[in-house]
Amino acid sequence: MPRRVLHLWALALALGAHGPQQVRASEAERAFQCPPQSRGDDAMGVPLAGDAFLPVFATPAPETDEASTIKQAIIVVHGAAEVYFEDVVKAVQRQKENQSTVVIAIALPDKACSLKDWAPQRHSALNGGYRAPIWNISGDQWQFGGLSEHQPDHDGVSSFAALDSLLAWTQKEYPSLERLTVAGFSSGAALALRWAALSQEGTDGRTALRGLPLRIVVVSPPTLLYLSPERPAASCRGTGETGPEHLCSEFGTPSGELKGQAACGWEWDDYGLGLGGLQKAGGATGSVRRVASDYLHEALDISDTEVAAVIRSRFETKDIRFLFGAKETEPCDRGSCPDSCAAMLEGSNRLQRGLNFMSHLKAVLPSYEPKCGIYQDATPFLSHNFTNWVLPLCEEKQVSDIKHGRYSYKKDVWKRVSKRGQDFVKALLIVNPNHRLTPDQALAHPWISERENMKPEMLDQGIVDALCAFGQASAFRRACMSMMAWSLTVEERAKVSDAFIEMDTSKTGTITLSEFKEVLEKKFHLEDEHIKEVFKSLDVNQTDEIHYSEFLAAMVSTRLALHDNLLRQTFKRFDVDNSGYITADNLRVVLGETFEGQEVEKIMLEADLKHDGRISYDEWIDYLKNGNIATENHQDVAARVIDRQLKNGEQQTVGVLGMRLRISHSGKSVLQKLSPAKPKDSGQAKARCACTTM
Repeated sequence: MPRRVLHLWALALALGAHGPQQVRASEAERAFQCPPQSRGDDAMGVPLAGDAFLPVFATPAPETDEASTIKQAIIVVHGAAEVYFEDVVKAVQRQKENQSTVVIAIALPDKACSLKDWAPQRHSALNGGYRAPIWNISGDQWQFGGLSEHQPDHDGVSSFAALDSLLAWTQKEYPSLERLTVAGFSSGAALALRWAALSQEGTDGRTALRGLPLRIVVVSPPTLLYLSPERPAASCRGTGETGPEHLCSEFGTPSGELKGQAACGWEWDDYGLGLGGLQKAGGATGSVRRVASDYLHEALDISDTEVAAVIRSRFETKDIRFLFGAKETEPCDRGSCPDSCAAMLEGSNRLQRGLNFMSHLKAVLPSYEPKCGIYQDATPFLSHNFTNWVLPLCEEKQVSDIKHGRYSYKKDVWKRVSKRGQDFVKALLIVNPNHRLTPDQALAHPWISERENMKPEMLDQGIVDALCAFGQASAFRRACMSMMAWSLTVEERAKVSDAFIEMDTSKTGTITLSEFKEVLEKKFHLEDEHIKEVFKSLDVNQTDEIHYSEFLAAMVSTRLALHDNLLRQTFKRFDVDNSGYITADNLRVVLGETFEGQEVEKIMLEADLKHDGRISYDEWIDYLKNGNIATENHQDVAARVIDRQLKNGEQQTVGVLGMRLRISHSGKSVLQKLSPAKPKDSGQAKARCACTTM
């Protein structure tokens, strides 16, 4: 790799870039500036060993009157400290928690900086004084706890030790402090995670100095630290699209996969990405692995065989939260995260790596429930999880407000709501259940009952035609339409939701056969047998009622615009080698040599329009959409294959299988979980992190 390209890649690591689509242009210019570029008034130094100091930003400063009211501290870790310091300060101000919160951002210098230059307004009398440690831009030096460069007055400082010193300084300088949060972003998250795993800080959720509650928030790390040699199976590391519902249930040791790959750049499970080499005096003197090993064993008197077990047992006691970006799906081999073969064993993009790691934690720590969230914006600062996790006092206040019925409302919004509407909402927010509206009283409230009477009829002949067409469609087409229903936006669902509500005459959120018959016989004069046939085709879960998701499926092809995303995902289930084509070998992997007595080559012929021994995506779409291409038999075959594949991976799919939509009386969609049959125990870890999306 050319030296300039290597330098730029290392710089991207040091800055903790979020991926090409999400990096702010100013971050590269503002990674570390001495003196600071815009927050000089908040700059100060934290004493370290050997007459070194750690540059930080802090507001309010310890010597101010405001410091006496501080209850919680947020320590921000990111290569672009000044930028992220400003972002977190703004987030605190939005929550009106600035009177009780100190925000501190750790700066990790990659160039020389004296205390006088860093904070002249506080340290001008020192005439140059202390020097800041310098971590170069090799990426793993400070992310993994490595030493800073040797200087005349000290031999180097571990970034782990620097973080420990900052925690101790914060607790001493803010005596009224009640809790701390360390929030690492991107490469800063890589540092925070490894520090959390190896440090005594946070054990039992407390600091070592004063025993204060300590929370560690890990936001969008580029790589993770695995607590066992197992890695996600190849099926969990695909290069296709990754969504928040991604789940990995298979793990194994990849030694066979890596055979002949020259130790995979470095040993794939060595410290940095795993726990290998953390025995006493592990690694060469001065190496990252040796520094991490010395740091771990300085606080623990354990044998080499106990290292992994002790790290795992302490990890379980710590309050660690994970936050991943829904949009962080840029492939790592395009520069969004490290793409060494060892790193790629974790996943092909940041979101996938994070979700795989959540399943890993559940697999190696069976009694541990990973806490993770998904944020939808380009940055995490506006997400509900970030606010509550980084500002625990805000979370406590919110819980207290809910318990006591305290709430606020935006007058400019609610002034457009009728008096009856406002009265209805307030009556439902009463804490005392004896005074709160019951469900029957709520349904009888004038805002509901009179609004219902004023609604125009939405059930027209087009809706009925769509229902009938769905009943006559092949099993394959119904399977596709059912899956595609889950791709609809809220706006698209709203186009047909009123028709569903009109058919749900009992207001239960589902449509029974008697309701279905009553509407179709009375308004459209359909025959009884035809109605039962249509109802049976809609009742895909055989619950004797039609759910909202099933109703939406019937609307997909006629009343709403189609989405092709689900068709692509179905195609990928057959394209097991990600070649872009379905081949006979692919079908053998999925179906076996034969399927219901027919050889896969004969099934291939139905969709292989070009007769070249493979099926392209365009051919696949034609096969689905053109009724003349395939017989009904082969469409049923395709439908059953889809069902089989989905059932094999039902824990990985949020869609028709295992979930369905009800619609409430007010028109809100409500996700409802079915009770699936228990899968056979394969001996593999089957875990799910309940990541919340905000």
